[in-house]
Amino acid sequence: MSEINRLAWQVLHRHFNTDDLTGLVSSRRQFASHLLPDLQTLIEEQIAPLSPKLVGVHQEYEILPMQLSDLVIREGDAVALTPLQYQDIDIGEDEPYASLHNGLWLFQIGDAPFAVLLSQFLIRHGRKVQVEIAHLPGEHASVFFRDFLRKIEVAGESSRYYRNKVLSFESNAEYSGMQGTMQVHRLPAVSRNDVVLPEATIACLDTHIFDFDRHRGD
Repeated sequence: MSEINRLAWQVLHRHFNTDDLTGLVSSRRQFASHLLPDLQTLIEEQIAPLSPKLVGVHQEYEILPMQLSDLVIREGDAVALTPLQYQDIDIGEDEPYASLHNGLWLFQIGDAPFAVLLSQFLIRHGRKVQVEIAHLPGEHASVFFRDFLRKIEVAGESSRYYRNKVLSFESNAEYSGMQGTMQVHRLPAVSRNDVVLPEATIACLDTHIFDFDRHRGD
């Protein structure tokens, strides 16, 4: 029977094949919580061909951002592995997006091992999402490391899931276990004939908005 790893440092030790996990190089980025579906999807798309292993990790205090440096602790406050936890996020489609609460991906590119941590933490008016990637020192690993972070930053600047949708951000929401600070609104389609405006105003909208939108890719 294979050895059962119950702590985060044990799976990292085995994955990176080193006794000195303090030698890991890592970097992290933080984003608004509504971008979680975009960030999770991008992570999964980038590493899916690499047959990653995904495990859940325990977050004792949700008000504190979880970091990979927390996961290498072996004594006292060692972080335990947990079942993967998902929650549904409304993205304005027929089905909600099943988002991870906290997830640690382990994968390799050639002989270079990597770890990616996706986590959430509470702030005063909601949540934030954090993405962190770690690897052992080496130029080959650094190339993927930099490209991965660049793509993550791009995902944080433009969302594929909320494009062309109407969103509102609420200051308060009753606790329901769901993301409460953002709502996606499903508005009925309005045809041009249903818009009651003076012709001069319609012409102005055509010139400065609709024509511009139609030709923005030219």
